[in-house]
Amino acid sequence: MRQIKPEEIKPNGRRIRKPEESSKYGTHLSPIQKEAIANAHRKPVICLDNGKIFKSCKEAALWCNSRFPEIISRAIKTNNPNKTAFGLHWSWYKEQKY
Repeated sequence: MRQIKPEEIKPNGRRIRKPEESSKYGTHLSPIQKEAIANAHRKPVICLDNGKIFKSCKEAALWCNSRFPEIISRAIKTNNPNKTAFGLHWSWYKEQKY
């Protein structure tokens, strides 16, 4: 084990690691892994004004000609029925299973 030099220690007492010492250094996610992660976090939304169902807030924001899907998710999370995003009312869509 190598000696730790004083300049390698932060003020809080933790050691400064070099990127090469990390076990994740140089690893990348494959496109399949990236898509799987995106699908796991994606929640369908419904526009309550016209009944259109979207796979995600991002898809709904693109339909509204916006680059900011967080506006829709914020409008849903407030639980205020008067809150709108892009002039429309939104909700999470839950499929009914029979």
